[in-house]
Amino acid sequence: MNFKKTSTAMCVASLVGLTPLQTAIADVVNEAKKTNFVTIVIDDMGFSDLGYFGGEVPTPNLDQLTEGGIALTNFYAAPTSTPSRAILFTGKDHHQAGIGSMVGIMGGRGDKELMQQPGYEGVLSKDVPTFAEVLQQNGYQTMMTGKWDMGDKPGQYAHDRGFEVTKGLLLPGGDMQYLSDENGNLLTAQLPSYYENLGRTSPYNENGQEVTEFPPNAYTTDYYTDSAIAMLDARDSNRPFYLNVAHIATHTPWQAPPEVTAKYMDTYAKGWDVLRKERFERLKANDILPTDAQLPPRPTNLRAWSSLSSTEQKVEANKMAVYAAMIEMLDNSVGRLVQHFKDIGEYNNTVFIVYSDNGGESVSAGLTFFRDHIINNFNTTIEPSFDPNNYQNMGDATWYIGPNEEWAMLSNMPFNKHKVTLFDGGFHVPAFIHYPQAKVSGVKYDCMHSVMDFAPTILDMAEAPYPDTWNGKPLSPMQGVSMAGLLKGNFSCDANRWLAWEFDGMKAVRHAGWALSQTRFDDTLYLFDLEEDPYERNELSAQRQEKKAELFGYYQQYVTENNVFEVSAKYLPNLEDVSLAAGISGGVAANGVHSWKNNATFLPTDQLDVAAFIRVAHEHVGQKGEIFAYGNYTPTDGSQPVFFTLTETGLHFQSANESMPNFKPMPLSTSIPISIFQGVVATPGKAEIMVGYKVNGMEVFNNEMITFTISE
Repeated sequence: MNFKKTSTAMCVASLVGLTPLQTAIADVVNEAKKTNFVTIVIDDMGFSDLGYFGGEVPTPNLDQLTEGGIALTNFYAAPTSTPSRAILFTGKDHHQAGIGSMVGIMGGRGDKELMQQPGYEGVLSKDVPTFAEVLQQNGYQTMMTGKWDMGDKPGQYAHDRGFEVTKGLLLPGGDMQYLSDENGNLLTAQLPSYYENLGRTSPYNENGQEVTEFPPNAYTTDYYTDSAIAMLDARDSNRPFYLNVAHIATHTPWQAPPEVTAKYMDTYAKGWDVLRKERFERLKANDILPTDAQLPPRPTNLRAWSSLSSTEQKVEANKMAVYAAMIEMLDNSVGRLVQHFKDIGEYNNTVFIVYSDNGGESVSAGLTFFRDHIINNFNTTIEPSFDPNNYQNMGDATWYIGPNEEWAMLSNMPFNKHKVTLFDGGFHVPAFIHYPQAKVSGVKYDCMHSVMDFAPTILDMAEAPYPDTWNGKPLSPMQGVSMAGLLKGNFSCDANRWLAWEFDGMKAVRHAGWALSQTRFDDTLYLFDLEEDPYERNELSAQRQEKKAELFGYYQQYVTENNVFEVSAKYLPNLEDVSLAAGISGGVAANGVHSWKNNATFLPTDQLDVAAFIRVAHEHVGQKGEIFAYGNYTPTDGSQPVFFTLTETGLHFQSANESMPNFKPMPLSTSIPISIFQGVVATPGKAEIMVGYKVNGMEVFNNEMITFTISE
């Protein structure tokens, strides 16, 4: 079965052309008036959560825009929101935009290892313009409301980066959906240290100034839309404009009005197993999946709905009903905004671009980073604070809840995994473009595109040239490609285009229906044929080594072009050298828990994963060298030690520490993950392992050996 209708052209459900008279009128209007632009960014919504894309929640307003526009069914963002927004604003890879990684996701390693590197400053780089700045230089009025996430200190605000007017601007990456109480007092889930560090009392900003007064019972989705409408009404009507509405729905915490949540209790009481089957059938009926597609089995590591107790089922159904209510609130808000465009006479001349910044999440980031703070201040479903009999008001401002992996499976149907991975579920997202003056509509377009394509599309249509210099320095072109031709009916597709990503040590490549994918805490790169296996279940590295090498070659090119500073996805300890010199790290994890340790003690029954990561010195990259991993294991019963070494074919054991074989000489890449051993060591004793490489007669190795002990 060929999953995609074609990997090189559009997949069309319907193609509606304008009449010659309509076309002529549109051309006259476009000549007389410059086009306006709106980007609506949805936060953490999975590929199939909207009705048009297969979801069970009615989303008539968003569906109407999609049906009257171009649905981008093969569209990629980034695995988390901060890099995704950096790419959106600059049309370049997030490493070039200063957001090589993000604090929190790196778990403290970021400050030590990455944040000192060029491109890893953690805030939007001033060496790269935002397309809002370019529009502003070309006469556009630029406006923004909602989530900024690009810097929360003076000089880093949206108002400083090309947005002339901002209102209801949230500086950090997220906060409460209910942002004020009945008296208009701020509600926040931020740590007290956030405000102490910034010397402020509110995360909201307006035109560079702190906002401390809010409407009573403000809900973010409505608040951002109200702010957008207010800016539209106060704009300079003689200028074209760009408006960015960046919602924090459907990001955690999941919160929504109880009367809306109640509508969906029965729906989600069916459970994720039934609902994923129903979504799959809708995806086929909507011509997003082929009619002969077969639903893959639920991943073996995820629970069957029937395995939950009745109370657990009620709690889980209630959680997802809150999520559904957030989607309904979002859709109503979009409908209200679009109607306002019609009321002020700007709808026909405005391009609407809508996308989700990444895939649906699995475990709430907030519940990980701020766990103690959240448990102490909110109702949650995290042990030990959760009372299973107290869930009736779930979703109000006293609750902080988020999805489990099973609900993430539903949100990201039909794709694999979720946010913060580089499997398709992490960043293959819903997106569409709607322009009433377009010469085509009702299109499902299957050509591979990226969020970095929006900036060049907007600048192209605005006739706003991208500068050659910025801040007195030469400026390289945007990396995205314009999609403006799609709106004129030009559906030519670059079949040779490839896209690559790196985030938090994870790597990914997409090219011509093939995928290299990677998840967190795992240095393994997995190869998939997305044409035949969009679910990323049939791993093909062994069968298609040449294809894997081809895609990895694209990744190496990406590293060079974007100055990627590579680290291990496994969070191995002791890699703290922040120079371009070599760095070698290693550790041991046990029983599937992603906690990598050195010099730890384990049981003879523990399932071990012993691994290392070599970052090759800048001057050695590309030179031919030998990788080595030598070790010895000394049993505690007094018997002789065993010596071993790792080669291409696995571990080699011998009784003496002499003439140990290495890997065959090969050109050294920038980073080399090494899986040394996986399994049980049943004999009590102690292991010591040295890892490194040899090049030009020089040995580079870890100063501190990887050690572990197996107890009696």
